[in-house]
Amino acid sequence: MALLVMQVAVSGELVEVFEMPVDDVDGHRMLAAANEDDRVIHPVVELRRRLDGVATRLALRELPSPVQAAAQQLKESIESYVGAVQRL
Repeated sequence: MALLVMQVAVSGELVEVFEMPVDDVDGHRMLAAANEDDRVIHPVVELRRRLDGVATRLALRELPSPVQAAAQQLKESIESYVGAVQRL
């Protein structure tokens, strides 16, 4: 049995997460339908958007240098992953 996780966002901000068990057939059908919906928030794209946000950049400036460096490495890794997925 699969677990369906639905994320609800308003103006790009996550406001609710729902979890629901579904059988494999329904899970595959729902996933196929969600992939066709252009309103779906893809986690990789959303994380990249948030890391590029002004509020995030301002908050990172207040953190120790090692944390800032780790965030920069995460951002670069995400950009590399998104680029690889888009080339598929």
